[in-house]
Amino acid sequence: TTPWTLPSNLALCVHPALTYLRVKNLKTEKEFIICESRLSWLCKELKLDEQKDIKILDKLLGKQLEGIRYQPLFPYFNKGYFADNSFRVISDNYVTDDSGTGIVHCAPAFGEDDYRVAVAWKVIELGKELPCPVDENGCFTSQVSDFEGKYVKDADKDVRQHLKNAGRLLYNGTFAHSYPFCWRSDTPLIYRAVPSWFVKVESLREKLLANNAKSTWVPAAIQEKRFHNWLEDARDWCISRNRYWGTPVPLWVNEDFTEIVCIGSVEELEKYAGRKLSDIHRHFIDDITIPSKTPGKPPPALCKA
Repeated sequence: TTPWTLPSNLALCVHPALTYLRVKNLKTEKEFIICESRLSWLCKELKLDEQKDIKILDKLLGKQLEGIRYQPLFPYFNKGYFADNSFRVISDNYVTDDSGTGIVHCAPAFGEDDYRVAVAWKVIELGKELPCPVDENGCFTSQVSDFEGKYVKDADKDVRQHLKNAGRLLYNGTFAHSYPFCWRSDTPLIYRAVPSWFVKVESLREKLLANNAKSTWVPAAIQEKRFHNWLEDARDWCISRNRYWGTPVPLWVNEDFTEIVCIGSVEELEKYAGRKLSDIHRHFIDDITIPSKTPGKPPPALCKA
């Protein structure tokens, strides 16, 4: 896997229908679990004789592994909500046995499938906090104290060494594969969750499908197939962007998001600002605050989202 994502690991994912083996390395006396079809590959990489050096202790389906808890590789997020709900085996059909061990490490802040299965298995809550110890510059934050300030791609070797020193590195190898780069700077891109504003669409799926069924489409196949399928899988709609020069989302919020004011016009914003506004780009409006309507909260409490 990508080493820099391992400090943010919250779960291990197996395929429910694949066969897994619990085996013992007779040379080291260590036990581990691996997909049955990947054992020969691992023995080759570790220079082990599959017949002489490996003892099979148990054989079971991935589904039977569900719920098993494990000791986290790193302690950074083994506390609070994450300690109670994370660091257990989950399953999903996206796991394959064509490479690796057939067991996928999940870091919800750094992968779409990681996030999806973590939500489905209640490892994390939809819309709640994520373990994302990487800042806007791609460097580790203070949440990951051992690698704080290091650019994540440069930290790969340090993460591997850390695991080796702890006796938790089974195999260290390199896989060549395609990777996305920024076309402007020619630097590697990373997949990272960012705070965003969404319009709730998923809760409206049934109504959308019902209204589509009442509509008349020409040709009818669009209604019954393409549009129906799109609505059936409709996701919450992200309406925010992290580009500074984008159109500002007209929301003012307090720190815990229990109060939200949506501004409907320039005139409305001018009333709160107490001044005329000739330009509503962010650097002209970010200083505007709105008094809280919640008793006991001193104004101004609401700031630009």
